[in-house]
Amino acid sequence: MIAKMTIHPQVADTDLFGAIDYLAVTRWFDRARTPIYQELFPRFQLKPHGLVVVKVTVDYLEEMRVDDRLEARSWTSRIGNKSFDITQELWRTREDGGEEKCAVSVSIFSTINFNYHKSEPLNEHFLNVLRKYSEARSDDNAT
Repeated sequence: MIAKMTIHPQVADTDLFGAIDYLAVTRWFDRARTPIYQELFPRFQLKPHGLVVVKVTVDYLEEMRVDDRLEARSWTSRIGNKSFDITQELWRTREDGGEEKCAVSVSIFSTINFNYHKSEPLNEHFLNVLRKYSEARSDDNAT
């Protein structure tokens, strides 16, 4: 399953040249992970068992503008013993109805027990949610 979220750029998301600023893209990707977060933490209770971000990479492939129709797609791309990766893509819908990939991000998360400040194995609930989002890739659905 892929978590999809429509992105509505705002003027505040642009730089001095009218292009979407790279910081806006990182915020959009974080927001687009919300459905996965909500399933991992149904009451958003992060303690004592929570997550920390270990690394985030973003590749910017195409310039984006404020009037672009954008969609963020998120899925689990790796599940380890104590960590996992979420891959995300930002797609633009062209006027002809086709799509083009504008950005790709991989975020690495590690579990943490805040009481002990140590990583711990992914629990069964986490594994079930992460497996649910690991069944498809975004570009398998692209035209």
